[in-house]
Amino acid sequence: MHLDDRLLLIDRTPDRPARALQRGAERGELVRIAPGAYLRAAAWSTADSIERHRLLMQAHAARHPGAIFTHRSAAIAHGLPMVKVPPRPEVLQPSSRRSSSTPGVLRRTVRQVDEPVRIGMMLVVPMQRTLIDLAAALPLREALVPLDAHRRDGGQEHELLELLGSRSLRGSRCAERSIAFADGRSANAGESLSRGTMIDLGFPLPDLQVAVRGLPYETDFAWPAHRRRGEFDGFAKYADPRFTGTRAPAEVVVAEKRREDAIRSATGDRFVRWTWNEALAVHPLRRALLGAGLPQGRALLRPQR
Repeated sequence: MHLDDRLLLIDRTPDRPARALQRGAERGELVRIAPGAYLRAAAWSTADSIERHRLLMQAHAARHPGAIFTHRSAAIAHGLPMVKVPPRPEVLQPSSRRSSSTPGVLRRTVRQVDEPVRIGMMLVVPMQRTLIDLAAALPLREALVPLDAHRRDGGQEHELLELLGSRSLRGSRCAERSIAFADGRSANAGESLSRGTMIDLGFPLPDLQVAVRGLPYETDFAWPAHRRRGEFDGFAKYADPRFTGTRAPAEVVVAEKRREDAIRSATGDRFVRWTWNEALAVHPLRRALLGAGLPQGRALLRPQR
């Protein structure tokens, strides 16, 4: 990840001195995204939250080349999915160092510092350390999103637990719990967020990507003991050409309805569906699961294997 050529940095754009950049911002042509860093307003307005965060990280790294990005910023640099993007880059501050203040960043104090890796122009906490930091710091339902992605890519639970055991880390018990619940069968961030929410709400732990006997289908979630199946309805399912092909959204909706009817007829199982916003807001997903007849108990502390 090299410096994005859209970034205009004071002292790095000789044809645009500081005052010219400031005037551009005053006219609304540029946006000052960080101290000494500007971007064309149109480029900033069309960038999504992940892209904006990467630009903020690069702007900070250009002015502070020794900065080490950690936690959610490190996850973004490693390409891990996140539920929430931090408002400012998160940078490492060893607990032995006196607290300092740098505009435009969030400082994370840690007891032990791992040797960083370089990703393009940036120094970043290594992948596995990033994962245990997130597992310790984030709620389970958010931590499962990057942890599941790591497992999908072949990461192993024992590797993270061994690293966790060798570090003095606040929140290590929370980290152990999140790592234990990670499951590479979860297909995307929405399914991970949904499953983590179910766990914390005390619903039965679902089986994942469950095939339908006699049909070329599988469902995101299933509770065989309760004769229930669940589907996370992400926007991509109905709008992303990678999944819809040449079909119009209406055609995709009809096909999905026929698929659900076929599964229901073949299994007799009841269906429940929800969206990203419902999982994120928690209570709408709870209402949907209760409405489907799933029982709610105490939050699970460990997966039952």
